[in-house]
Amino acid sequence: MTKVDVVILAGAPNTGSLAEVSDASWEALISVDGRPMVEYVIDTMLKTESLGQLVIVGPNELKSLAPANSIFVPCKDSMVANLKVGIEALGVDKAPFLLVATGDIPLLTPEAVNDFITRCFRYEAKIYYPLVSREANQAKYPEVERTYFTLQEGTFTGGNLMLLDPSILEQKYELVDQLVLLRKKPAKIIKMLGIKFIYKYVRKTLSIEEIEKRAEVIIGAKGKAIISHYPEIGIDVDKPSDLKLMEEIFSKSVLT
Repeated sequence: MTKVDVVILAGAPNTGSLAEVSDASWEALISVDGRPMVEYVIDTMLKTESLGQLVIVGPNELKSLAPANSIFVPCKDSMVANLKVGIEALGVDKAPFLLVATGDIPLLTPEAVNDFITRCFRYEAKIYYPLVSREANQAKYPEVERTYFTLQEGTFTGGNLMLLDPSILEQKYELVDQLVLLRKKPAKIIKMLGIKFIYKYVRKTLSIEEIEKRAEVIIGAKGKAIISHYPEIGIDVDKPSDLKLMEEIFSKSVLT
């Protein structure tokens, strides 16, 4: 398998609704089953078959969690700024592709990551983004509340991984920044594609291929949506009910 570098983005301050249930200063350091949730993501990446260099971008309080031979980078004030410094930390010898993961997906497994990367490299593209069907998500985690969107091929939720050619960020920084900000608002992303796409989206006749072709025109690089059968890719912790659910899931896994 082709080696890819990995950047874990763990620089979000705990100033949202999760602050109601955790006094951790940073979201990545919120405890799940007795461990900071970013630790689960780090452990998973270390077991990934294709791992090249691992970079962790986060607060200084997280530095002690960075494994030997990884690179720790102090975080900035936005997700895209953190991605940029993470890429810069890789230097000139970075791999041709970069796997980006957020630090708030503690259910993520090496199998899910390996499967996603394997599926990505079946296609030639510059950006790969995972989709998980509602059926796959509800079959394994029926309690999880996710934001879904319906396309011609089915109803999906987005994932919290992305594989990309790092040069894309340098060429399209402002566009990538906008897409990251809207990553959990599919309707607003569709709006960026144009009136025709909004109409088809509302009628649930818009296809993945149509989105890919239009995105290529806008971005100037080929993108590919990857349907993953691993719902763990899409389940993040961004509100108190998510954290409660994580504790319940981990508690059940210990008992079984």
